[in-house]
Amino acid sequence: MPHDRRMEQTKEQPESTLSPPTGVRFLNELCLVGFLLVMALGLRIWHYSTTEVPSRDTLYYIRMAWNMANGRGIEAIRSAEQHPGYPLVVSAVDGLVGPLITGSLAERYQRSAQISSILASLLLVPVAYCLSRQMFSPWGAFVGVVFLQILPATGRLFADGLTEPLFLLLVMSTVLLGYVALRGSVW
Repeated sequence: MPHDRRMEQTKEQPESTLSPPTGVRFLNELCLVGFLLVMALGLRIWHYSTTEVPSRDTLYYIRMAWNMANGRGIEAIRSAEQHPGYPLVVSAVDGLVGPLITGSLAERYQRSAQISSILASLLLVPVAYCLSRQMFSPWGAFVGVVFLQILPATGRLFADGLTEPLFLLLVMSTVLLGYVALRGSVW
């Protein structure tokens, strides 16, 4: 009998604020994430268009990406001081958008590195929102993602050709998936 009482008690409990959104709540949260994406995209476009000189690390990643794209991938990896993951992403993005970018080869790879960072920072928006939403209300998650996207320390880095946006995307995705798996809940 005690087992039945416990099951009845769990059925009567009100729905938690951390439960997955449904119906109108889902649409409201989808609008919040959409607004965050539009805001982040606008900020990244502004940063992309006003960046004149890439950082020193960007030049290193560009050189490594160019070597990988031109058949010297093994040499580039052996002599690299950094992990080759980000230069691989830059090479892939350059293969897609490189022919559309005008300018010299160096400018093309700089823009490809910036675009790869911008894409990672935009993909970070729903991941960061979902992770924050696991612990906070929709507005708490919204404010957290706004701060992550617009603070000068992160906002400026997200549009340069650096690894931080891709790193944060992969780390936050891993933490979110681990949290969801351990909690046994859905998104």
